[in-house]
Amino acid sequence: MKRFLSRPDIQLVLIVLCCLAAGAVAKHYAVDVHLHDTYYVLSLFSLAVIFAFLVMPEAGIYTLTAKFRQWRWLHILHVASLVWVAISFGFYSYFGGSFNTEPGTPRIYYDLGGFSMLQVSGPLLVFTVLVFLAGQVGFLVNIIAGFYRGRKSGPR
Repeated sequence: MKRFLSRPDIQLVLIVLCCLAAGAVAKHYAVDVHLHDTYYVLSLFSLAVIFAFLVMPEAGIYTLTAKFRQWRWLHILHVASLVWVAISFGFYSYFGGSFNTEPGTPRIYYDLGGFSMLQVSGPLLVFTVLVFLAGQVGFLVNIIAGFYRGRKSGPR
């Protein structure tokens, strides 16, 4: 069982399942997303589904390339970066970017509780994006290096 849970493809599937379960539980929460000149309000479950569609192909690639010699530390970097993205996004949605209101309630009538997420969200978002990019670069380097290093040798 320990060997099974140490595989990065299984770890990614578990991360996706946890994110989908958390999104289903907090389905009434919404995150405000401002892209250029358009303002979107997305539910946490929708964001969890988007995250799942982005991460599951990587789990499939890990499964298909399991016979190649890849570096373990790059597996750990990749999985840890995705865990950090999920945790920081949950932190942001819980403390500053989410509004638990009844459908149709204007945002102006909702009390934010006096905590200003603006002090934390900028650096947290930048750090999260950098960690995510480092994990993705590590994933690509690991897959390419696995092809270059060749297949694992069988038992002798």
